[in-house]
Amino acid sequence: MKETLKKFAARFGETPIKTLPGAEVKAWLAAEPLAVKTRNRHLGYVRNILSLAREWNLLESDPFDRVNGFHDRKDRQVAILTPEQLQAFLNAVDRDFVPFFALSAFSGLRREQIIRLDWSAVKLARNLNDLPFSKSKNRRRKLIEVTPNLADWLRSFVLNRGSLMPKKNLHVAFEHPANAPGIVP
Repeated sequence: MKETLKKFAARFGETPIKTLPGAEVKAWLAAEPLAVKTRNRHLGYVRNILSLAREWNLLESDPFDRVNGFHDRKDRQVAILTPEQLQAFLNAVDRDFVPFFALSAFSGLRREQIIRLDWSAVKLARNLNDLPFSKSKNRRRKLIEVTPNLADWLRSFVLNRGSLMPKKNLHVAFEHPANAPGIVP
């Protein structure tokens, strides 16, 4: 909520709250480079704040009365890659990101878990990833099997320690190979 308040104050700090239409707040969030879920979270916090202002008689009406949340495109579906498409993708991706995308494809780990993962947790000799409780979403240690195909992709990258993630932009690393021919129809 603190993050939302900072962003909201930076954009609308000088605007009197009584004159602020909900549609303008939604338009501001729509222009931000955020995921739909993040936009809805920020919108929800602002709604709550303005609802309190209305409850305290600082507003006469609800500025979000006719403003809906953000919706993801209904026609967009998750693409499931064939083994050939995944191999083409992993071959096209920036070499430094191969471990990230291989773990994403073969381990079932969440994106943030992989980003926080350290090479010391990757134990190819034992065929497992040892995700410590401190890096797990639910604060529980997880032992995740390293399948033979994942081991093949990781073998040339494994280090004794250090972050698995390079200090590069993940979105840029994803865009180039995703648009390469033969990967996604």
